[in-house]
Amino acid sequence: MDILQLTELTDDMMNSSHDDFNDFIETALNNDLYDLFRLQSVRDMSSLSSITVDELTAVLSYDIVELSSIKRILGFVSTDGKFHLRIGFRVTLQRLISLIKSKTNSYDNLIQQFALLLFILGGRNCYEFLRLNLPAALPHISNVELLMRNNEQRILECEFRFQLIKEYYQSNNCNYVLSSEDATRCISRIDYVAQSNIFIGFSSYLVN
Repeated sequence: MDILQLTELTDDMMNSSHDDFNDFIETALNNDLYDLFRLQSVRDMSSLSSITVDELTAVLSYDIVELSSIKRILGFVSTDGKFHLRIGFRVTLQRLISLIKSKTNSYDNLIQQFALLLFILGGRNCYEFLRLNLPAALPHISNVELLMRNNEQRILECEFRFQLIKEYYQSNNCNYVLSSEDATRCISRIDYVAQSNIFIGFSSYLVN
């Protein structure tokens, strides 16, 4: 199998992780690039949809003794200390990332939004059940989770975004809003949220 001869990645390839992903990289690319993925702790195919070749090889620009051997194999180091990836390896990596991104974006935007809504309202088990019984109709669950991670909106405890709701229903020409309590998770202890750098789970103040 040669990555340059592939025109599309199968669903099994896109969903590969850990040992299956390592076997694919070792077969479709080569042992030298496989060492690069192992070095960067890349363990699944979907994680490559949001990175570039330069980001993948950025670690090779640093003067690290343990990387000397792989740097000699994958490229050259100029007198100013900058690492230059061999053109053959760059083309191979660009081809792999291009195939992954095209596969990730193969679903229409409306279908992706519907899948995201279905995952949020129905939950993981409901979504996986429907996806398995409707072959190729819905994106893989890892792609839906990637859509959620790429969303810049952060939900904070006790924060009401009425202005955002107003802008949304005005843009969609909607006059009614139905709301309900989010009971997807009950917090029984104090938790730390790294994204917002706060602790949650305390009793909220009553503000008029």
